[in-house]
Amino acid sequence: MKARLSFIVLVALLVVLPAAAAENLSDTAVQPGGQAVASEAQTLFPDRAENFYTDRGVFQAANPGLPLEDFETAYAPPGSGVILACPQPASSTGSTGCYDPGELLAGFSMTSPGASTPGEELVIVEGAAGFGSPPGVILGSNTFVAQTRLDFSPAVKAVGFDIVTLVAGNSVDIQVYDEAGALLNGQNGVTAGVAGSFWGVDTDLLIGAILITDPSTADVELLDNMEFGVPVPVELQRFTVE
Repeated sequence: MKARLSFIVLVALLVVLPAAAAENLSDTAVQPGGQAVASEAQTLFPDRAENFYTDRGVFQAANPGLPLEDFETAYAPPGSGVILACPQPASSTGSTGCYDPGELLAGFSMTSPGASTPGEELVIVEGAAGFGSPPGVILGSNTFVAQTRLDFSPAVKAVGFDIVTLVAGNSVDIQVYDEAGALLNGQNGVTAGVAGSFWGVDTDLLIGAILITDPSTADVELLDNMEFGVPVPVELQRFTVE
């Protein structure tokens, strides 16, 4: 009886261990994504001046003229279903095997603090990969226990993006830092999910970095359609008349 029980336990471990051992999204089997976990974000310092947004249209009205980074790349054309590990940082200088120099907008870089696989810290996922995410490419941390970080140079006054959690649909915590690395503000329990949810912030101060964390360490944090910079009043924007 003991021998049979030991055999059963061993078989169970062999079934469980491969999934448990996978630390990167790019190492996992394709699977349906999680639904967004409904939550009400809690602002860290509600008495401070930062404004937070969950509607892109409202964010754009308050912060016009920001450039848009959609993270699309020739390495993952529409319908390719690519899940591809990328080295950090991803920036306008490129990310070998994922982005050529000049494909991403200048002014930001993305890294993944806590990633333990050199050269595979980030991941791009194309919408046909099987998780159920929208068409197009999303980019972020490849490692479940790591975070996704954005650094801005020059510093900016407004940032907005769709935040995606593919595996379980977990909510995330987002912290906003100034140029010196001091915590300005942030929100815990920000809704994400496989379809993506918009989150944005603006401030009278300057934003030097944003850190995105899944506190459960069971999901990855990926971004799409990021707008960032210093707002340009409509009357100062240039229009071409033909």
